[in-house]
Amino acid sequence: MESIMNNRSNLFFIDGPGGTGKTFLYRSILAHLRKNGNIVIAVATFGIAATLLPGGRTAHSRFQIPLTPTSSTLCKIKKQTDLSELIRRAKAVVWDEAPMTNRFAFGSVNQTFQDIMENKLSFGGKTIILGGDFRQVLPVVKRGSMRDQIAASVSKSTFWHHVKILHLDQNMRSAQDPEFSQFLLRVGDGMQDIVKDNFIRLSDSMIIPWEGEQSIHQLINSIFPRMEDHVNDAEYMVDRAIITPKK
Repeated sequence: MESIMNNRSNLFFIDGPGGTGKTFLYRSILAHLRKNGNIVIAVATFGIAATLLPGGRTAHSRFQIPLTPTSSTLCKIKKQTDLSELIRRAKAVVWDEAPMTNRFAFGSVNQTFQDIMENKLSFGGKTIILGGDFRQVLPVVKRGSMRDQIAASVSKSTFWHHVKILHLDQNMRSAQDPEFSQFLLRVGDGMQDIVKDNFIRLSDSMIIPWEGEQSIHQLINSIFPRMEDHVNDAEYMVDRAIITPKK
């Protein structure tokens, strides 16, 4: 807040596994600043995350980032437009799920901001709040190896050495289940024991043993208890889900 209110050129990265409250923090910052009449641009790398931010848009949509950015491309924003004026007047930018974005996209936005603001500081002197979790999905590189994905990460950007990393480490979503929270961290950090071929073993508390058709009914009854009594209860339905990949 001090950086934003004093118009300082600072870059922050909010690092935290899923459930540690990153979105809550973004929303709090946005609400406080906008309540005081400040303009803050809220973006995310993909659409679902953008919908969780008030006034959020995908970064590609908001900043007109080229679909195939390179080290020399600029965003398709003309200086004499409403979008350019919005960028000039904005106090800060909040960018969620930053680790999923290719570093060249950040480079395009960085150079475009410098051009619009006529300021050679990172992102034209704006306070930039990035966030996400490097344990999750890194930038997709077509036919690329893990090394290529890491090379495309925001942590390899030219401005990364200016970034101040702030850590969120308490899993609020699993506050009542610390064992599960620690399990998630071990998996994300690559510390969970391997059975074979990079497979990990789930704890017995997370498994419903396969006993034929009855196991499916047991899963449904576990996630949707007494479903026949809640068929018209929308809140009951949207609070629960069984997610499974397709073959």
